Amino acid sequence: AVPSKPPCYHTVMLHSGSLRVFRRIRAALVALFPATRGARMLFIGLLALGVFLRTAGLAWGIPPRDNAPSFYHDEGHVLSHVEQSNETFRQQFDWYELIRPVFLFRAIGRPLILFGRSFGWDDGGTRIFELMVLRTIPAAFSIAALLAVYAVGRALGGVRTGLWALAL
Repeated sequence: AVPSKPPCYHTVMLHSGSLRVFRRIRAALVALFPATRGARMLFIGLLALGVFLRTAGLAWGIPPRDNAPSFYHDEGHVLSHVEQSNETFRQQFDWYELIRPVFLFRAIGRPLILFGRSFGWDDGGTRIFELMVLRTIPAAFSIAALLAVYAVGRALGGVRTGLWALAL
């Protein structure tokens, strides 16, 4: 029998490093939950309510698939900038655009839209998929902000303050 070759040192280090990062993230998320059952249930309920309120109206104003969607003026504007080529975008905005929200939509939305198109999730002419991607980005940041507000409140005044901060 031929002895197996030991794994590459860099592969082992990369794997152990990524495991360490994953364990730290998991530990931080576990530490985020309240310890008592009642507080945990209240936390889950408030978080579920916050997620519902931020995602319930994402499809508002989208017509059936046989009609073309009517974008709000800002959604059409942002979508046109997301779909521009890199050269046209840089010529139009230059580098100061990096601090504006259009760049955030472009940096996150464009790969998601291209990913969805590669799987055929885009339905062609209606552009409903693109609109939903652009509406989901602020909702996702808002949901992450719920957790951040709870974490800050908990760090400042304990679980009760964190739950009050989450409720507001």
